Amino acid sequence: MIFFQPRYVPEERDINMYNSMTKKSKMSFVMGDIKAVLREPIILLFCFIPFFIMLLLRFFVPILTGLLMDYLSFDLTHYYLYIFAGIFMMTPEMLGTVSGFLMLDERDGNIAQLMMVTPMGFKGYMLRRLRLPFLLAVVYSFIGYLMFGIYAISLKVLITVALLCGLQGVIFTLILSSLADNKVKGLTYAKGMSLLIVPAFADLFKVEWFSVLSLITPFIWVVRIIQENGNYYINTITGGLIHIIWLVVLLRIKAKQLN
Repeated sequence: MIFFQPRYVPEERDINMYNSMTKKSKMSFVMGDIKAVLREPIILLFCFIPFFIMLLLRFFVPILTGLLMDYLSFDLTHYYLYIFAGIFMMTPEMLGTVSGFLMLDERDGNIAQLMMVTPMGFKGYMLRRLRLPFLLAVVYSFIGYLMFGIYAISLKVLITVALLCGLQGVIFTLILSSLADNKVKGLTYAKGMSLLIVPAFADLFKVEWFSVLSLITPFIWVVRIIQENGNYYINTITGGLIHIIWLVVLLRIKAKQLN
């Protein structure tokens, strides 16, 4: 009786297929991603949800602020920071979900296993697959800042937060693709991915143990950096290290999973 699952061994036709793939340009790889996204309406929706929410909040938040002040004497502007940070972190979550689905699709088709035994290897495959959520999350962050338009931050803070959001896009990709066995389970997990961002708002709960625990998550540091409370460099270095630690751990988990 066999108590283990045999490792995937590519056939000669698979190797030939890969060799033909490597001769194609990088643009063809990107076009393949675009076609994969267009085939799945739900995945395509994840790409556009951030823009829809940004536009909705751009017009809705000022109206809500006025209504709350007039009828409840509640000043919502004190919470613009958290709304703004939430918009930033929503973007890598959505894009990480899209990229995670693409990785699950490749795993279902044995493409990921095939690349592990080619000259590209694990590092090459991860670099090629994870640069998409990183770059898109950075670009979306700049666009989101311009679209939201009701909370101002300095250029250095914007660049720092955009880069961290890029890393968070990679983190969300690795979490989803590591937890789910297939796209059906991936969709289920994707619905709960937003809960990972909750620690970013730990200060609002005013619970000491939760605030302390949130410091080991990447997401709280986006809020700390946006606050610009005089500790920009300390928060940036600490937040960057936390992001890197999460990436290293998740990449090791992914390497064991694929090997």
